[in-house]
Amino acid sequence: MELSRDEIKEMMSIFKVETEEHLKNLNKGLLKLEENPNSRELLEELFRTAHSIKGSARMMGFAKIESVAHKIEDIFGILRRASVVLTPEDFDVVYEGVDLISQIMEKIAMEGTDASIDTKSILKHLDQLVAEKTRADQSSEQPAQVAADREDKLERLQETSLEDATEFLIEEEEGQTGPRSLPTLPELAGGKLEPAERSVLGEDAFIRVPTRRLDDLMNLVSELLTTRIKSQQRLADLRKILEFCSEWNDGMNRHRVLAQRILARLQGQEQSDLTGPGNGQRSYANALASSWELRQMLGFQQNTVEKLSKLVESINDVYDKHSEDNLRTAVITTDIQDNLRIVRLLPMSTIFDLYPRMIRDIAKAQNKKIRVTMSGGETRVDKKVLEELKDPLIHLLRNSIDHGIELPSEREKAGKNPEGLITLKAAHVGNMVHVEVGDDGRGIDTERIAQIAVKKGYITEEQLPEISQTDLVGLIFHSGFSTAKIITDLSGRGVGLDIVKANVERIKGTIETLSEKGRHTRFVIKIPLTLATTHALIVEVGGETYAVPIDYIERTVRITEEEVLTGGSHPYILVDGRTIQLYKLEDVLGNARQRLKNKGMIKAGSAPKLGQQLTNIDSNKLSAVVLMSGGRRVSFLVDKLLDEQEVVVKNLGLQLKRVRNVAGSTILGDGRISIILDPSDLIKSVQGSGARFVFRERRSRDVQKKKILVVDDSITTRTLEKNILESAGYHVTIATNGVEAFQKMGEVPFDLIVSDVEMPLMDGFEFAEKVRKESKFGDIPFILCTSLESEKDKRRGIEVGANAYIVKGSFDQSNLLETIEKLL
Repeated sequence: MELSRDEIKEMMSIFKVETEEHLKNLNKGLLKLEENPNSRELLEELFRTAHSIKGSARMMGFAKIESVAHKIEDIFGILRRASVVLTPEDFDVVYEGVDLISQIMEKIAMEGTDASIDTKSILKHLDQLVAEKTRADQSSEQPAQVAADREDKLERLQETSLEDATEFLIEEEEGQTGPRSLPTLPELAGGKLEPAERSVLGEDAFIRVPTRRLDDLMNLVSELLTTRIKSQQRLADLRKILEFCSEWNDGMNRHRVLAQRILARLQGQEQSDLTGPGNGQRSYANALASSWELRQMLGFQQNTVEKLSKLVESINDVYDKHSEDNLRTAVITTDIQDNLRIVRLLPMSTIFDLYPRMIRDIAKAQNKKIRVTMSGGETRVDKKVLEELKDPLIHLLRNSIDHGIELPSEREKAGKNPEGLITLKAAHVGNMVHVEVGDDGRGIDTERIAQIAVKKGYITEEQLPEISQTDLVGLIFHSGFSTAKIITDLSGRGVGLDIVKANVERIKGTIETLSEKGRHTRFVIKIPLTLATTHALIVEVGGETYAVPIDYIERTVRITEEEVLTGGSHPYILVDGRTIQLYKLEDVLGNARQRLKNKGMIKAGSAPKLGQQLTNIDSNKLSAVVLMSGGRRVSFLVDKLLDEQEVVVKNLGLQLKRVRNVAGSTILGDGRISIILDPSDLIKSVQGSGARFVFRERRSRDVQKKKILVVDDSITTRTLEKNILESAGYHVTIATNGVEAFQKMGEVPFDLIVSDVEMPLMDGFEFAEKVRKESKFGDIPFILCTSLESEKDKRRGIEVGANAYIVKGSFDQSNLLETIEKLL
């Protein structure tokens, strides 16, 4: 049987989702196994997971994934039946195999083939590990033990899946008659798959949904079908009313002729009575005729009254039934909307489970001991929000590892546990989700931030006393700002937290920082549960209607004109004893009506002064909304507080991708289109994003004046770096070792030094140390660019006074130029 192209794509997508989940479970299980290496239950679970990956890959025809997974399965198989455990180095080998499977999956997804990936090296290491653990198992299995294990397997098959049962039988046959395998996907497809058919990139993303969720949706749809049938019945009722009205209308048309005839005769009778005598008989006959017609008309009138009463009764009955159906439909559609929203929600554990492995690897590379605790993994958020949150959390966790948690020796000196603690939490708070990344490390040094801010020219020494701690801490989120003592491939370039802030704001969230020097740091991200809808306060400003997301509203207040205080550059009000600046929202938004007033196109007398906005509730009270975002509070005057609604968020389209102070648009319940305001933007509009800080962009003419000394004994590296820097506009001088470079520094002043470490006569460490000892060279930025990548070497670089440490293995042109631009 051959599969169709659509069936192949579907199988590829399912395989990708399933394998990614298995890989996530492998990483989680390995981390647990490191803590509890003798857990038989855990080893069984890991064995089955690797086994499932192998079986699925075999079915799909991905031999490289199958071979790596098979070796990992063999390792867990040995650990299950032997009294051996994995060393930290052994774990690294297994992790490497898991990572390679992930890389193969990504390559297949992107290119449709894994031909460019070489698995020989990892298979060799895994084979060596299997052989080593086999030798370590001194007591080899006896035939009786093998038979016992087989019986145990057969018993477990009664409680396992068909897939595993089939695999067991295959293994049995392999042991007796040689290898056999199930048909692969290419074979089922009738031939070799084309790359386009193998690739799953661009296909619809899959979300695993519990069947009970789908059952709930199906039940609701069934209810909706019932309501639709009832609605059809209401249509039939209305059709009867229409037929009734049509019949009535026909009767009215017939009797309209009688009415016209009677009217004509009455008019003729009146005329004959006035002009001609002796018409008694004719008048009597006319009177009889008129009497009959009048009886007809009176009967019709009576019938009309009865029919009118019946019509009103029928319409009221249909109205009541339709109102009931409409209410039921509203309830069902709301339930469907809620259930569909839930279907799109994924638990935070989807991304939380990715991080312990990353923390483990980075901590090991930095010789730090770190324990991770996670809570709130069951908290569910929209899939899109979750995807946007993944990278910010990575940057925050890397920041905690590199900047927050100290080395074990430093922690012991400070009276702390040598093992650092990183916490990752998530929880629902109203319609928002709060995600917290914390550590018990050194905290944020605001004094150092202030020093760097002054050195960079963001503020002056005189302005320091006026800068709040909140604004100082906020500087760490500015692009290019870093407190790291040395720039490395992990940190110091000042781009991580900038990305965090940008990504969080893109999903309409905020981030707050709480820190105590020497004790802890906490980053709290507040994001909406979903981007599809939001709960909003509807306000009227300058004759226009706006929606303000209610999660950013701390409170609404009603104040008198006397309560608006003046002093300083802006009016303010007192709320719970705190002073909060007050602005007219109409002025901030630049309302069209306000612009006409400013241009004199509307009489000045019609422009209300501050405090003259009135509401229908209390004519001498003003309405104000207090917004809070990023730890800042601002109040805005509005004309009216209209309503509170759940609104559907619509984007503004590609033509209006980013509009200041605007988060989107919506259609209100009465059909009006309303703009959804962005509270974070509103606060930035009136207070600015950097307080008194001044951020200046570097100009190309300033770059061209800089002189750089490049020191490296390799002519290839010297030439490459020289060409890169000269192309960027720098003046470059080269030297082959530290001795020659130090001599040239005495001849020509340089603005920056780029040096290798391993060089003859005087290496880079010695050269940097000698430069720092000379007072006249003490402030020259010094970059070490070397192939030495151990944490020991990086710490040595810090000790000798280097400002940046670039590993040649991860060297690229933009990395070097960004580092130089940051240091100059």
